Amino acid sequence: ESYDQALAVLDRCMAQKGLAVERELGWLADQKTRVLVLAKRFAEALAWIEQQNAPSEIMWESKVVALIELKRFSGARVTLDEWEAANGLTGAVQRIRVRLAREERNLEEMRLVLKAMRELNPGNPQPWIYAVIQEFLAEEPVAAAEALDAFLLRFGGTANNLLTVAR
Repeated sequence: ESYDQALAVLDRCMAQKGLAVERELGWLADQKTRVLVLAKRFAEALAWIEQQNAPSEIMWESKVVALIELKRFSGARVTLDEWEAANGLTGAVQRIRVRLAREERNLEEMRLVLKAMRELNPGNPQPWIYAVIQEFLAEEPVAAAEALDAFLLRFGGTANNLLTVAR
C-alpha cells in the first residue's frame, strides 16, 4: 500500500529505453492505472487514462470506476456505452453497469441488468451471487433474501456452491 513508491517505480520503469520496456509498456501503463485507482486518486487516474492512445480493458473499467467514485454518473454512463461499442468485455461492462445503477439508486435498471446477466449465463452461479451482493449493497434486505433464495433453489445442491455464496 505504498502507492507513491509504486507509482515512482512504475514511472521510472516506463522512462527506461529498450525492447523489454517497449514490450511491457502496456502492462506497465495498466499497473499505473490500477495503483492510481487503488490509491483513490481518481482525478489523476482519469488524466492518466486520457493520455493513453488505446485504452485497455483495465483502463476502460478504471475510468468508469473513477467517474463513479467522483459521482460523475452521466460521464460514467457515456464511458460505459463507449466501452461497450468498442467491444468491451460484456461481463465487465454489465458488472460495472450494475454498480453504476446501484450508486445512482436506479434499482430498476440495476435489476434489469442483473436479470440479463443471469439469463446470459443461466448455468453459471456467479451472476446469481452477484445479484445477492448488489441487493445487499443497495441496502435492500428483502430483495437480497429473494436473490439468495433464487440462487439456493438453482445452485444450492452442492457444497462448493454453498461455500461460494457464503464467501
